[in-house]
Amino acid sequence: MKKNVAKYRSMKRWLIVILISLLVLFFAVSYFIIPGNIHFTRSITVNINQTAVYRTLSEKNNWQKWWPAEKSQSLALNGFNFKIDKIGFNMLSILVEKGQRPDSTFLHILPLTNDSATVIWDVKLHTGGNPFRNISQYIKARKMISNCELILANMKDYLNKNENIYGLKIWKDKIHIEYMVSVKNSYNRRPSDQEIYDIITSIRKYIAQVGGTEQDRPFCNITVVDSTNVELVVGVPVTAPLPESGYFRSIKMLKNGNILYGEVKGGHASVDIALKQMDLFAKDHECLNIAIPFQIFLTDRLAEKDTTRWVTRIGYPIL
Repeated sequence: MKKNVAKYRSMKRWLIVILISLLVLFFAVSYFIIPGNIHFTRSITVNINQTAVYRTLSEKNNWQKWWPAEKSQSLALNGFNFKIDKIGFNMLSILVEKGQRPDSTFLHILPLTNDSATVIWDVKLHTGGNPFRNISQYIKARKMISNCELILANMKDYLNKNENIYGLKIWKDKIHIEYMVSVKNSYNRRPSDQEIYDIITSIRKYIAQVGGTEQDRPFCNITVVDSTNVELVVGVPVTAPLPESGYFRSIKMLKNGNILYGEVKGGHASVDIALKQMDLFAKDHECLNIAIPFQIFLTDRLAEKDTTRWVTRIGYPIL
């Protein structure tokens, strides 16, 4: 009986020693292993200009477009709520809420090249002197890292498609034609598609008349000078220079020069918006426009009456 009591007391002492050791270990971990401030950064590189990235991220409604959770009024993800708090110069302050006290985090947007940028998410969590808070903040930080990585991955996929940023796919190419025959007319209104096609037909007849060969699709440019003056230029590419006659002009193009192309679906309003977005793309990427932009009708507009099915390619010559 005495041996059993002694054994029980010995086990009890060892149990107390173990509990005290665990408690000491807990405090040691919270004080010495977990720092007073938990700091981490995560980053992505995107193939888009810094200015465009900043403009896109600064528009709060855009975040729903790549948010990795169900769409709602708030930006919620895995028990955390994210809120764009302040917008600075190439920087956004983002509040991350879980519990009573929100944490301030920062997105920094830095240029890499003229066509690329990096987005850095900088997070600092204050742990304080309370060991229980230290452990709690550490666990919170691990979950925040996972959330930030997921958000940044979705953001990268979205930003790497310039049709998401500018509303149409835009790419760089070379000018493949050297000569064209063009006609320039003035109107007190926007010329109709029928009038444009009629001019294309007249140019083609002239090319055939002088023994020329058409090389590529016709194109046109419509410039609104003011409320009562609109200028129309229609051109048809040819394989060699042709003589001028009347209002038919022979134009030499900058063959192998740089050009931006974009394609848009829709009617006149959609094309007008796309032209403005091409201007914005060129400005973002510091591309100097050196000739009038032009439209190429990839759809026969006279045969297709549904404007939502029209496809137009826009050419934008640059230096």
